[in-house]
Amino acid sequence: MNRDEARAYFQKNGLTYQLLTEDDIRRLHVYVGYALQDYSINGGEHAVTRGMCVSKLYKKDIDVTVESGLRFAEIHVDGSYFKRRPGITFNTDGFVGFAGEFDDQNVRPLLEAFCSWCDEVKEGKKIA
Repeated sequence: MNRDEARAYFQKNGLTYQLLTEDDIRRLHVYVGYALQDYSINGGEHAVTRGMCVSKLYKKDIDVTVESGLRFAEIHVDGSYFKRRPGITFNTDGFVGFAGEFDDQNVRPLLEAFCSWCDEVKEGKKIA
């Protein structure tokens, strides 16, 4: 799966910013944490040298209102030589970004976590 396919998966599942809550983003944060942990253990030498893990989620990383739902969110990633790089972002213009600074191999666990999360959110919101 690539970044565009993950964005399409979000839309295909009927998900929108208006449906998302702060709890949804916090669950995605957990999904990303588990995916990066698994990647570090099972991703081979390349993954081990990156030492990636999910960054702490701060209040400023999520902007949700009751009236309009999600406005903005960022889940950051730390690595062996960087801190708080954007991992998954929900931009105010509606664009969902996936680790623009990562190569196709290193972004894979984020995309997998995102799609698994989409499945859970769709189920939880009973979207047909």
